[in-house]
Amino acid sequence: MKLRNLVLAVAALLILAATGITTKIYLSQDRQIFPRTVNTIPAPNPNLSPFEHLAIATPDVQTLNGILFPVKTASPTLIIAFGGNAHDVVGLATFLKNDVFPKDNVATAGLSYRGYPNVLGIPSTGTPTEVLVKQDALTIYDTLQKRIHPVRTYAIGYSLGSAVATHLALNRPLAGLILVAPPAS
Repeated sequence: MKLRNLVLAVAALLILAATGITTKIYLSQDRQIFPRTVNTIPAPNPNLSPFEHLAIATPDVQTLNGILFPVKTASPTLIIAFGGNAHDVVGLATFLKNDVFPKDNVATAGLSYRGYPNVLGIPSTGTPTEVLVKQDALTIYDTLQKRIHPVRTYAIGYSLGSAVATHLALNRPLAGLILVAPPAS
């Protein structure tokens, strides 16, 4: 009888421990996916490519902050960058503009996810979630279409940004989608 009670007590403790661990993981999943610890990068050099701070308001009154490398030519191409979960999207947009697409007719933009800082020192407001980050991608696209009037728009997603860029491609017309190091699942 004592052995049976001991086995039942140990089994109950194991079930309780497993339930506690599972609950902790479930409740902390947003913090794990969106850690808001951003890699350290140097500030963009305006002598290489002139840029401006870009702020876009969301429908729920948050502000997405980032960078825009504008163009002064008619019929520009637009590149929208979506960074990884611990990367500064300003660095990604700067790399894309200066090293990958340095042409005068290519505008490049990258905005920090909600709650994320950036090297420009102006973090986006709010708290990131999967649903809100995807909605923000549509807001970014719509705002930049009205402002720049590009003839072609491409989305580039790095790591976690691959899911955001893919969501954009499913919901808005793009000339192309580039995924860099997308998650396997």
